[in-house]
Amino acid sequence: MKNQRSELSAKNKYWIPKYRYLELKNFCLQYPDWKKAMNEVIDLKTHLEISSPGKFSNPTEQIAIKRMKYQDLIDMIDQTAVDSDPQIAKWIIRGVTESLSYEFLHYKLDLPAGREMYYDRYRRFFWLLDQRR
Repeated sequence: MKNQRSELSAKNKYWIPKYRYLELKNFCLQYPDWKKAMNEVIDLKTHLEISSPGKFSNPTEQIAIKRMKYQDLIDMIDQTAVDSDPQIAKWIIRGVTESLSYEFLHYKLDLPAGREMYYDRYRRFFWLLDQRR
């Protein structure tokens, strides 16, 4: 995994076990896939499930259920970033869902936070996500 950060000390207020962090990190990396799937699910023909004989198929319901599933996942990431720090939430989202480094976020995307502040909120994000998931 690129840009993998070292494990936090268990004394850190936002500590979570190493493999739990890696699980949550990989969960977040699916975010672009969820966004793409959410948009693709609108295409009725590609997402209809064929009903088995004797069962009623409701294509509109199937699409709504799939869209809700993806939207709930997207909202979980978005809301956790806002709860970590509303002022830099959009950069936290980019950092955790695209594995972008602090340097890239700060110098290329104008992140208005210092390294220490960003990584504090980054750790807080995963700590909060651990509680939600």
